[in-house]
Amino acid sequence: ANTAITVLEDGKIGMGTTSPRVHTEIRGAGQTTANITDSGNSGAFLQVSDTGNGAGAGGGILFSATNDNSTTTPQAGIKSLLTNGGGQGAGNLAFSTRGGTADTALTERMRITNTGNVGVGTSSPDAKISVIGTNNTNQARIGHSTQSLFIKANGVNVDYNSAGNVNGSHTFSTG
Repeated sequence: ANTAITVLEDGKIGMGTTSPRVHTEIRGAGQTTANITDSGNSGAFLQVSDTGNGAGAGGGILFSATNDNSTTTPQAGIKSLLTNGGGQGAGNLAFSTRGGTADTALTERMRITNTGNVGVGTSSPDAKISVIGTNNTNQARIGHSTQSLFIKANGVNVDYNSAGNVNGSHTFSTG
């Protein structure tokens, strides 16, 4: 007989294993591709489901640590968001963080849509990568600590420079 769930004396829980190495370990056969199929083996997956079926419903994972108040209020989370409940359903994946110690909710920072678009600073990206920030701030940085390309939208101009400041910047007008 196979043991379905094991709980060790030190509190470690194993599903599919009698010798879990971490607090909770799920062991089983999975799929060998990131294109996960509904009919494929799901023995090595964790599925977090929401019983709702309306727009925005979906499972999630919260990440937390004990804070100064001895509570485990989440600092970050990942949540699926149902966008179309027809057939097998379609949805987005949102990544959220808590911006400050007084904030009472997590704020969405990044989203991957069901069409493959990625948005940073927007929940509705309209391109493969959409980066939206506040006016007159660096919107994107490409490079490393000593040489980077900063992109900033400022009115009808797009500024870029290699130093993160006005020295050596170039402006292209879109109008």
